[in-house]
Amino acid sequence: MAMGLVITEGMSLIKHSLKNDVLWMTLTDSKSGNAFSPSMAADFHKIRQTCSHQALVVQSEGRFFCSGGNLRHYQSLKTKDEGLQQNQEIQDILKDLEQSQVPTVALVDGIVLGGGIEFLSAFHQIIATPSSLFGLWQRRIGLTFGWGGQSRLQQRMGFARTRQWLHNGKTHSAWAAQEMGLVDAVVLRESLVFKATKVLSEISEFGRDSFARIQEHSSDQETAFKKLWLSGRHKDVLSRF
Repeated sequence: MAMGLVITEGMSLIKHSLKNDVLWMTLTDSKSGNAFSPSMAADFHKIRQTCSHQALVVQSEGRFFCSGGNLRHYQSLKTKDEGLQQNQEIQDILKDLEQSQVPTVALVDGIVLGGGIEFLSAFHQIIATPSSLFGLWQRRIGLTFGWGGQSRLQQRMGFARTRQWLHNGKTHSAWAAQEMGLVDAVVLRESLVFKATKVLSEISEFGRDSFARIQEHSSDQETAFKKLWLSGRHKDVLSRF
C-alpha cells in the first residue's frame, strides 16, 4: 500500500503515550474539529508504526471526535488529481488500521461526521458517551465514501442500513448508533477508560496469537485455522488433556 503522506516534525496533531503495552492516542486539532487531514493521517500512521504496542486506544479533545476530511485543506489544492491522491493515501492508512493485528478501540465523546464515520469504522471496538452524535454527511457535501468506509460499515450494520444512512444523511444519537450496529457500547464519560481497559482485557484473555491470525486472514478463516493448529494457545490447551 502506498503510504506517501508526509508529516512535518514538531507539528504533531496527536498526543500519544504507552502504558502497559497499550498505545493511547488523543486527537488534539480541536480548531479543525479534529478533521482527519492528510497531515493528521500521516501522523496517526507514523505513531502506530514506530511505537511498539499490543493494543491501541484513540480518543479526542474538543467537541468533535472527528469532523471528517479537512475541507479547507482540500479547497486549497490546485488539481483534482492531487486531492484524489491524498484521499487514496488516507484510505490506505485506514485499511491498515482495519487490518491491525492488535485490538483497536475508539472512545467517542463528541461529534463524528462524514469521513469521521469512515475513520471510526476501521476500529474493532467503538465505545461512545450518551451525548455523542454520528452523522454520515457525505452527500451533504456532494460526495460518497472516499476512504473505504462503505464495506466496513456494511460489515457492521448491513447493506440496507448503510445505504439508507448514506441516502438520508441523518445525524444519530449514540443510542441509535448502537442500535444500528455502529457503536458497541454506550457509557458515561467517566467510565470510558475503564470500559476500554475491560474490553481489551476480555479480547486478550485467550491470547494474542489467535487474534493476530484472525485479522491477518479475516477473509480466509481456513488459512487462519491451519496456522493456529497445534501452535501457541491451542498447543497449550491440548497439552492439558
